[in-house]
Amino acid sequence: MICTTKNHALIHCLISFCLFLGICSPLTAQTEDEFQPVLVASISSVDELMSDLDALASMVGMEGVDWAALTQNEATFEAIDKTRPIGAIVRTNGTEFETLAFIPVKDFQALLAALQPYIGEASDNGDGIYEIEQPLSLYVKHENGWAFISQDMDRFMDLPADPASLLGQLHKEYDVGVRAHIHNVPEIYRQMTLGWIQFSVQEELSQLDGLEDSQSEMRRQWMNNSLQQMNALINETDTISVGWTVDQDQRQIEMDLTMTAVEGTGSAERMKKIKLVTSQHAGFLLDDAAFKMHFHTEMADDDIQNTIQMLNGVKVGALGFLEQDDEFSNEESREQAQQVLGGLFDIIVSTVESGVLEGGVAVIANQSELTVVAGGRLQDGDVFKNSLKKLADLVEREDGAPKVQWAAGRIGSVELHELYLPIEDENVAKLLGDQLHLVMGTGARQGYLALGNGADKLLQRVIEESAKRTEEMLPPSQVTIAMSPVVEYLASLEDSFSMSEGLADVALGENGRDRVIVETLPIEGGALSRIVVEEDALRVIAEIAQMVYAQIQAAAIGQFQQEFDPEF
Repeated sequence: MICTTKNHALIHCLISFCLFLGICSPLTAQTEDEFQPVLVASISSVDELMSDLDALASMVGMEGVDWAALTQNEATFEAIDKTRPIGAIVRTNGTEFETLAFIPVKDFQALLAALQPYIGEASDNGDGIYEIEQPLSLYVKHENGWAFISQDMDRFMDLPADPASLLGQLHKEYDVGVRAHIHNVPEIYRQMTLGWIQFSVQEELSQLDGLEDSQSEMRRQWMNNSLQQMNALINETDTISVGWTVDQDQRQIEMDLTMTAVEGTGSAERMKKIKLVTSQHAGFLLDDAAFKMHFHTEMADDDIQNTIQMLNGVKVGALGFLEQDDEFSNEESREQAQQVLGGLFDIIVSTVESGVLEGGVAVIANQSELTVVAGGRLQDGDVFKNSLKKLADLVEREDGAPKVQWAAGRIGSVELHELYLPIEDENVAKLLGDQLHLVMGTGARQGYLALGNGADKLLQRVIEESAKRTEEMLPPSQVTIAMSPVVEYLASLEDSFSMSEGLADVALGENGRDRVIVETLPIEGGALSRIVVEEDALRVIAEIAQMVYAQIQAAAIGQFQQEFDPEF
């Protein structure tokens, strides 16, 4: 890529980034081996970043973006080596911290001269070290084609010949990346942080003293569980990394969050359960779905117990609510409702106790029709079916209530039960039709719920597709949104949706690259959560953002005119 003056504003931003990260606490001289990284930040290179930003602009139909909107300065741009990475690292020896930032340069003196309007004149302190007093006191030294930045001159006593090696692979994997080495933070600081969190939680818990109601108990459990999770995050996490890049070959952007755990800890054992899996419910990942989700979670023992404790608390609260509800015509109906609700919670608890959660969701959007199916693994599908029957019996006592058609059909080992519900609300009817078709599927170890026009056919597709894909290896969790059917569906709603008219004009691509994908993948010692936004999805998101901005702007102008011209 040929870089022009349009990139100068970003160059100044990158330099400011390094100047900011050049701040560190005063320290005594230490040998490099005594220090361990706490925070590492990197930019791949100016050329790579500019190339990827240009590609991103092209994807959203904004070719020729002027990146020099803030300033123009040819000298700054020419003084930097645009082919090498820019980075900064914070390190500690357990008691003190040091920070070093570095910028690759072709002409160090030209760089200082070009930056003089922004940072003032640099004072020559000898030995190639210059002092900058604006916007804060920093020292800069040029060595081996790098401008090193620190707040203490002693840091320049033993500079690395290749500072890019301090970044590991971060600058090679991402355009912009940050990695925090949590376990290298001195123990005293980690415990101080945890102590502050514990104090805050105890303050919240003290407000619940003397309260014995179910909601208060649920809050206690939730806060105690949250405290345990924070303790694990602070004391058992090795690294947390965040990175962003553009894949020009695939025409998509990627944003990663990775986490690794300290070996031998409970968190490390949890991470080992994050792996590629086979599934009995892969059929939810339909190619034509506007929204699809699949998950397979293997739970650690303490997570099982914490989840069950939370569910039991929610159950007590829900049953207490039914006990106080005045809508029941008699006590028999109230008791039956409590039995149904308790039974449903018992099914969820027994499934959690098994240690494996698996299931999914699929949404099909065709023009103005929406069909949804959800379901997954249950520890006891027969109990689920009996709970549904008790619920239906309770509802059917009302005059005019629709009746469930039990055993209306079968798909393999799954028995189908159908219900048609009239929809009186006009807006809801525009979304789902005048009559909602509801299909419930029950099996020995599974349960499903489908609704919308063609619910039975969609459920059949999911079950049959799942049977074909039992050997397929899948990530433990995956969510995909296809923007084209979503936009087409929303545009079909006309006056039911404020932006439907504008969405009808959104230019959808024809290459099928319209997805937003969020998935979790296993890595060595941890897990990676990745968001992928494909080219057409980027363009749709950009156009929707412009429409939202235009609506906000129009509303603001309208309010302004009404305030100053009441007759407007």
